[in-house]
Amino acid sequence: MNAIAGHIKEHAIGETGISRRNKARLRQIIGDRQQRLIDLSDILTDEVNSIIDKRKRKCRGKTRMDLLGPEEARDVMCAIASDILLARAPRRANITGIRLSWISWAGGTARIIVPNVQVKGRDSDDPDLHIPLDEHASARLKSFIEKVRPKALRAGDDENPFLFPSQGEGGEPGQPYAGLLERLVRHTKRIVGVKINPHLYRHFLGWLWLREDPDRLPDVQRLLGHKRLETTLAHYAEIDEDLALDRWSKYLADQKSRQPEKTKEKRKTG
Repeated sequence: MNAIAGHIKEHAIGETGISRRNKARLRQIIGDRQQRLIDLSDILTDEVNSIIDKRKRKCRGKTRMDLLGPEEARDVMCAIASDILLARAPRRANITGIRLSWISWAGGTARIIVPNVQVKGRDSDDPDLHIPLDEHASARLKSFIEKVRPKALRAGDDENPFLFPSQGEGGEPGQPYAGLLERLVRHTKRIVGVKINPHLYRHFLGWLWLREDPDRLPDVQRLLGHKRLETTLAHYAEIDEDLALDRWSKYLADQKSRQPEKTKEKRKTG
């Protein structure tokens, strides 16, 4: 019951469509911490490489993959998950439930295509959800699939269809890694300083892009998969007020900084 109550509190919306708690967290992220979130995948990958480098110095003759442990493999999964969340911010089930068969390649870039019936609010008449990855994220995904994922498979689970195969002892074969996103949340707290769940990633993308360019509202609507522009407006209307206040404050400060000079000139000529 406590877990259910916490979930309701987490996602309870206020007047503008975003819960008060999530608004507070967003304000903590936007600014100095936002780059840490954007770079989270690279930071996690660097940490894994550093661990393997240390082991390599002690265990010469072994390959890097020989020295990759299950914890490091799970951290690489978190890095991939963060890449996917920043690319499109799909909902929780559409991350852990990604199947290898949903991934297509064009040159050096990957595209994850989530079937429409698997996406909240869509049916067979709606378009599929496309999640294109840039070259850097695609290279990380390719390396994971070819090198890391085989090491992460449990014994007897070679036919697992999911990108992120189940971890730990017990359980049926052919299942996804249920604890992936909880692990990622712990990493965001450690690295960014704020607990960032997949739902908050969605708000982060919307807020960040609209703060950079308020005219991107229709693009944000498409990015987040809102069927109606009103839904996007309900979530991010508050940004318009914030931006207006920021611009007015800057204008006012600029006017004040000029005023003393004009006053001095009048005094001199007088």
